[in-house]
Amino acid sequence: MKKKKKQKSDLIPYPGELFIDGSITDEALNYIRNWSVWKEDDNTYVGYYATDINSKESINSLLSYIKKIWTYPDWGVQYKPGDNNLILHTGGVSDNELVMRYLKETFFHQFFWQMSKRGGHYYYEWPTFKS
Repeated sequence: MKKKKKQKSDLIPYPGELFIDGSITDEALNYIRNWSVWKEDDNTYVGYYATDINSKESINSLLSYIKKIWTYPDWGVQYKPGDNNLILHTGGVSDNELVMRYLKETFFHQFFWQMSKRGGHYYYEWPTFKS
């Protein structure tokens, strides 16, 4: 059975609260799905399209959001807008591990992941997009 493609109206709204009592909210984690969900429980593809994944704006928006919810972002998120690579270090922090669990389900991870290293180190690289 063919699934109905998600519409812009199906996008998950920006979370009201990112953290409660120092822990990341489910609402904040679910928002990552706006950058497309790779699969559901039955491994069928269902996609959200907040913006075109192959654009600087989409990538900058996603990575800006990740930096906002990452614990110790100055150490754990190595990315500058305009770069075409990202290094994430979870530092064993459970909230960062949760963010990675959700990020791994996105097109961003599926297309741009280069490698992972033991200890929670993730490396991404994407082509340079035209303006």
